[in-house]
Amino acid sequence: MSHCPKCGGEVSTEMKFCPKCGASLHVTALPSAKKKRLNGDKDSNVLTILSLGVILIVLAITYMLFPLDFSIVITYFKAMANQGIVLKPPPSLLKPVIFFLNAIGIWTLVLAGLSLVVWRRLKKAIENLVGGLFIFVLAFLVNRYSNDFITGRITLAYLAMAVGSLVIVNVLIHFALPDELAS
Repeated sequence: MSHCPKCGGEVSTEMKFCPKCGASLHVTALPSAKKKRLNGDKDSNVLTILSLGVILIVLAITYMLFPLDFSIVITYFKAMANQGIVLKPPPSLLKPVIFFLNAIGIWTLVLAGLSLVVWRRLKKAIENLVGGLFIFVLAFLVNRYSNDFITGRITLAYLAMAVGSLVIVNVLIHFALPDELAS
């Protein structure tokens, strides 16, 4: 059901004029579901901007805790170029990555809670929860790789399985769950 943009009266989408006030309904009448979706887009923009701020703060904290010596990065890439193969990064490059991934994983779980409690969006909450768990799995794999518990080849195989699982679960979430919780 749509509403007249002039008087707010209920009109059907097939009507060209409002039966209450006579206003043209040519383009301006919005179905209620579309209005709800537009408000959801505004909420999504708020979360995107909020997430950008959190990511910048986490990057700054990561850099403060693990100051990066760029000569190590240059030496690493030169060694790879000279040998023509992908080499394992030094621990001084992997430790900040593990810290960053864990911090972003925590933020993603916070987003899941916000999506559920504040915006009552079950689907978005579960998507964020699954995404946060994926980020923790990624941090775990990098940690195991950096400590020589698993090889690079096995790490990539596990990563491929994790990404495949993430895609499958998100498709199931997309089709199986409602966008919002009932009021």
